[in-house]
Amino acid sequence: MADTGVISEEQKSLWERMLKTADGDYRRRRLVLSVIEFYQRPMEELLSGYAKKRISMRRPERIHISSGVRVYGTCRMERGKNDVCSMTFSRHLFFDGNVERLRNVVCHEMLHACLPYREGHGQKFHFFMEKLNEAFHINIAVHSPENAIRQSESLYKYKVVCKSCGNTSYYLRAGALVKHPERFRCVKCRESRFEVEQLR
Repeated sequence: MADTGVISEEQKSLWERMLKTADGDYRRRRLVLSVIEFYQRPMEELLSGYAKKRISMRRPERIHISSGVRVYGTCRMERGKNDVCSMTFSRHLFFDGNVERLRNVVCHEMLHACLPYREGHGQKFHFFMEKLNEAFHINIAVHSPENAIRQSESLYKYKVVCKSCGNTSYYLRAGALVKHPERFRCVKCRESRFEVEQLR
């Protein structure tokens, strides 16, 4: 089924097993490479068919696993280097039960690696994103859902809770809301009753 880009239950089970044991960056990279290997050829063929010209994905010369909690994945390219790229994925994507969301993030970065330098999330990206989602039964998005990354208090330094409605936010840095909560209103209840807790 790899030629069609539609995942089989066998392939999905393999990725689920790989994800359960992806307890180090080497194994996380192996899983990312497995997803890339599965989707690269069908993705290139589908994009080439719609573009009416050959589209080849840049080869990821480096796959980096980061500790980031805000950016799930990135694909970096250099002007004039049309054959290679560098991809980065947050290690917080790699947790049991997150195969589909991880796959969607990897495919998102693969699409960037197929498109022109500095295309970003422009018209071409949106057009091909919809075609890939439809053909491969995946769910690439411009912005991934919040639960794509394991949300844990241990990842953040500050927790801000609205004492009126319980709305909770986490922050890595002591920004204005953390330093001066009395100046802000809750986005949900519009009250200004925040409690700030330092987590670590």
